[in-house]
Amino acid sequence: MKTTISLVKQLLLVIVLVSFFSCDEEVLDAFTNESGVKDPTFADSYGYLRAQKSGLPLSDENPVSYTFSLVNTAVFLDTPGSSTFSSNGGGTVICNGQTLTNLYGSYWGGSTDATKAVWNIGGNSSVPAFIDSCNTFVNVTALDIDSWENYPKGSDINVEWIGSTDNAYVIYAELEYEGDLYGSGKYLTKKLDPGTQSVTFKATDVKALYGSDEYPGVTFRLYAYYVDSTTQSSKKYYFINLTLITHAIYIR
Repeated sequence: MKTTISLVKQLLLVIVLVSFFSCDEEVLDAFTNESGVKDPTFADSYGYLRAQKSGLPLSDENPVSYTFSLVNTAVFLDTPGSSTFSSNGGGTVICNGQTLTNLYGSYWGGSTDATKAVWNIGGNSSVPAFIDSCNTFVNVTALDIDSWENYPKGSDINVEWIGSTDNAYVIYAELEYEGDLYGSGKYLTKKLDPGTQSVTFKATDVKALYGSDEYPGVTFRLYAYYVDSTTQSSKKYYFINLTLITHAIYIR
């Protein structure tokens, strides 16, 4: 009898562990007043060279294709993995031939060429001077949605995208509801595996997002990250290339 009870306990433990570690595609994280999307960070990083490939819809047709432009940012760290950016910066920083603006050690700028990110780091006493590039992005080119103009209330929201995400480091799909008052926005965020081509937001979760709003609208965003790195003078710097596409969804 004791042996039988012991086996049953072990079986139950295995079931619990399997349930705990299994990946449920419909597991959803709800965030209030804060997006659940976070840039990747690394404990050995001395800085991040970030190129955000943002898409604007070309038409209202389904699927919706996008035209892309680039937003570039760069930060440097005094110690690897620090959560605080160095105020010393990294000297003059140029991306795709454009000198980025230095704002208290953080650099930002833009580029119409969204196919590449060629970095020229001027360097200083703590950051080595170097030229390197990361020209690979997650190749998502369009959104395909089941009912593009409107979603009936009480239905799931299903979004598919066109292009391969196999080379993604991580993917996030997110709905934002802005709310009636400033600061009352809410977010539903899903973290997806590389290679994922679609996402489903359950009707009950979407209803909890907009509450009693009679004519709610939400914004869908897809964040697809590609990550690479370079080592310069024994210091590691990470390229963070983000493909971001956005579209409004109306719920009626």
